[in-house]
Amino acid sequence: MSRINGGQKSSSVLSVTEYFKEFIRIKSKTGVTQDTLKVYQNVLNHFESFRQKRLKGRSIEFKDMDKELWLEFRAHLEVRLEANTVHKIIKKLKTVMHDAERNGYNVPKCFLDRDIQVRYVKQPKIYLNETEIRLLTNLTLPAGSHLDRVRDRFIIGLRTGLRFSDLMRINISYLKEHEGKKFFQIKLNKGQNFVVIPVHETVRLILEKYEGYPPTMSMQKFNQSLKLLCEKAGIDSNVSKVIKGKQEVFKKYSLVSSHICRRSFATNAYKAGVNPLFLQRIVGHSSMKQLMEYICIDEEDTLSMMLKNSYFNP
Repeated sequence: MSRINGGQKSSSVLSVTEYFKEFIRIKSKTGVTQDTLKVYQNVLNHFESFRQKRLKGRSIEFKDMDKELWLEFRAHLEVRLEANTVHKIIKKLKTVMHDAERNGYNVPKCFLDRDIQVRYVKQPKIYLNETEIRLLTNLTLPAGSHLDRVRDRFIIGLRTGLRFSDLMRINISYLKEHEGKKFFQIKLNKGQNFVVIPVHETVRLILEKYEGYPPTMSMQKFNQSLKLLCEKAGIDSNVSKVIKGKQEVFKKYSLVSSHICRRSFATNAYKAGVNPLFLQRIVGHSSMKQLMEYICIDEEDTLSMMLKNSYFNP
């Protein structure tokens, strides 16, 4: 099989599928995180599903990627995926198109058209506030049960803001001490940055409970269990989302996944007065704009924080 070759196309032209596989292989050699590789692999899987089901498995060359095909692919995705998921998949596939174009492939310019993309719908940001975290912490569960173990890892995530892949690694071996205070020092899988995170009291108690090594589990089992855990804790307020252009109401527990840890940590720490510059370093964001996307505050929160600030209370 020919390779992607630094701006030059070899005599053997790759199909879109072949090129995409080679694109992922090369990305894996350049320090890209496993999470990012999984995202691209997921996009390829969707493209392959489309090719098998809609096009009866025929090979697709780059010259075949006309507007009609893009719209067919989009329609295929929209049958069972939310608009924002479709948006992200098409965006990643466009990235591969740009890469192929840079490598000398003749890619129809229609992939730049706005109308092949799905409009991104701004959904409400979901996080767990301090009251809800206390409900989880105080929930009575059988000691050592699966939900008890899930709850403990979840609370560590809510108090550290770590992504799932880093959350499952955290244990006593990452503990350091400075001026009598303990903190975690961990190299993040994404971005490869070292971050330091002060150890919350509830996290210290969880580490003691497991002699420093809390149990690990797969993301699938973790996310499935979180919904049941939050339901049992009574985290059941109504949340409105737009699904396929229509407003639908969900119970909050049904929307909880591992990613809520980062939003919850960033938001609760920000509301508690932690300097945003410190928060940016702790969560490993490259910009303040990226951090602020994770902070869930409304006008009432903003007013309350300002009224409590010493600047307005000389």
